[in-house]
Amino acid sequence: MALPAMRSCDSEPLTTSSVESDRCQNPFCKSIIEPLPDGYRRTARRYCSDRCKLDGYALRRAKALLDKVGILRFHTLLDEITP
Repeated sequence: MALPAMRSCDSEPLTTSSVESDRCQNPFCKSIIEPLPDGYRRTARRYCSDRCKLDGYALRRAKALLDKVGILRFHTLLDEITP
């Protein structure tokens, strides 16, 4: 009985984070991410700070809403909430 050929896993990432860059993933910030003092993390850091992480979340949410209602309606809604 022949065993099935094993698939190569070279192209599949081992973690959920596939970021290989040492730069912040916030599009408005390209700071270098400093290594942690203890040096250990299970996954690579994507953002240089909590603020950049929250900004990234806000951008993803804004994009989802923009895709949902369209550009013109999105701008109308923004104009209604800004002073």
